[in-house]
Amino acid sequence: MYVNAVAVFAAGVLSMVLGLIWYLPTVFGKVWMKESGLTEKDIESGPGVGYLLTFAGSLLMAIAMSILANYGGTRTVLGGLKLGALVGLGIVATSFAANYIFSKKSLKLYLVDAGYFVTHAVITGVIVSVVR
Repeated sequence: MYVNAVAVFAAGVLSMVLGLIWYLPTVFGKVWMKESGLTEKDIESGPGVGYLLTFAGSLLMAIAMSILANYGGTRTVLGGLKLGALVGLGIVATSFAANYIFSKKSLKLYLVDAGYFVTHAVITGVIVSVVR
């Protein structure tokens, strides 16, 4: 079971950068806040330990995807894109869908949140497939 620590760390850092950009008010942040029922005051103090937990989750996802890439023999950008799309759409987005449907969250919120995680999975898939 091969896991490249550099690839895992890089994927974790890039997922945080992606999140920073994705949830900017000029990108999807305003829609996310409105659909989540949050105000700027609600989020101005930041999530604190949430960043650390999010980073840890991103590292775990990268480790799992690295193992999958290894088992599948995925070593190319195209292979990484396919792996990321499979995990992002086939596992993450479908899991989110059930939660968002039963908790009666909006389609817009689902698309913003699931879109981030699918993009995150695709980027992670490419990194762990190519960086060996």
